[in-house]
Amino acid sequence: MKKHSLLILNLILLLALKPGFAQKSEYELKAHFLGKFTHYVDWPGSNSADDTARTFIIGIIGDDPFNRQLEKIYQSVNLKGRPTEIRYFDRIDGDSRCDLLFIPATEKNRLKKILKAAVQNPILTVSDSPGFAEAGVLINLYVENNKIGFEINLDAVNKSGLAFDYRLLKLARIIRTRQDN
Repeated sequence: MKKHSLLILNLILLLALKPGFAQKSEYELKAHFLGKFTHYVDWPGSNSADDTARTFIIGIIGDDPFNRQLEKIYQSVNLKGRPTEIRYFDRIDGDSRCDLLFIPATEKNRLKKILKAAVQNPILTVSDSPGFAEAGVLINLYVENNKIGFEINLDAVNKSGLAFDYRLLKLARIIRTRQDN
């Protein structure tokens, strides 16, 4: 059964890369990617996403480029066997709880601080901004030739405490952390 669902997931990911997939907007497609990524990521110990007693939280910090579409898409969806909640944050600190955090381009000036808090929790960070993966965001979505793709910062993943399935890594463009001098 798991093999069958993973095959379907891969087909959905591949179809989503095609232009005009079901006439969905770019951010609606990106919203669906967020949920699909969770199938290929494991959270450690006490923050285990397999703990079905608590809600799976998708957070957005700052501006919402999805225009509240995440609420519609995930209102009755379980991620990692848990009900899903969308939360909006003005800032992220040690007390901010979410499993996945979308970081829009408007947060460029606060990116280092956001990533530092995310690593301490641990949080799957996702963005769609050029240079954010090199700066330490775990998954960065991009559009190239009218197709949505994603890149994964392998160095940041190794520091995050999250475990990425090799099948997700095979679909991604692998990049490394930018070294600031």
